[in-house]
Amino acid sequence: MKPNPLRPLVISMAIMLGLLLGTMAVRRLILEAQEMERQNVQRQEAAKQRMQEMEALRREQQEKSLQENARRLRENETRKAEAAAQLEKSNAARQADLASRRRISVKPAVQSLFSRAEHGDPEAQYLAGVLSRSGLGAMGTFNADGTPNALYPQTLYPVLGENLSRPKPSGLLFVDLPDLPPDEAAAHRWFLRAALQGHGAAQVELARECSFTGPHYDLTEALKWYLLSEAMYVDATGLIHSNRYMDDTGSMHTAKTPAGGHHYIPEGLVNAAEMAEAKKRAAAFKPKKETP
Repeated sequence: MKPNPLRPLVISMAIMLGLLLGTMAVRRLILEAQEMERQNVQRQEAAKQRMQEMEALRREQQEKSLQENARRLRENETRKAEAAAQLEKSNAARQADLASRRRISVKPAVQSLFSRAEHGDPEAQYLAGVLSRSGLGAMGTFNADGTPNALYPQTLYPVLGENLSRPKPSGLLFVDLPDLPPDEAAAHRWFLRAALQGHGAAQVELARECSFTGPHYDLTEALKWYLLSEAMYVDATGLIHSNRYMDDTGSMHTAKTPAGGHHYIPEGLVNAAEMAEAKKRAAAFKPKKETP
């Protein structure tokens, strides 16, 4: 068989084509690798840029936060300084107000009242009963610095021995306030001592004690004290009045029941049998002054 003269050429061309294709494949791989590297570098650069932007934003926010905290701190310090200045001003004004007030010492007056009561003064005994029953609150309510919230003249003024109706409460300062714990038993003893001497207001207090369930409950005795008392009366129209009045010195007195008036007795308390006995007891009662 005669050899093909073109075979070497074909083989050579095939080899060259193979080399060309291989070279192109290698080049393509190199280009793909370079593209991947380029994209990777871009991603890294983009990530780095994002991190830098985030760090810048974080620092900016941190700086703003520090500035805001500093601003709030300055505002708080300013408010504290203003509040302290206002408090100092208020305290100074309060001290000036207290210094300008008339000081009234209450404890010595209360001690004097109880001394007079012990020595037989019926009005002092009645007031001692009121203080024993209601404590300091019978005279008024007071702040810790001695300024009054409310004053109850019918007890306070007689205890102090002075009519304070003309000065305004804002001009008074009550100091040396006594501790007066309520004592119902002591109150009853004082009211009884005053009532036995004919003190009308004390007799009303005993009548009330005897009207309600308790250690002194006795409706007949209650009616007796109401019949004896001149402290309250009912006029011809049925209106209830008090005979108690205060003079210019702050002392309390009991006037006589006017013509046409009659003794005050609460509705529903009257019972025929009890009233008959009460009238007997009232008729037999003779006030007896205590010997000092």
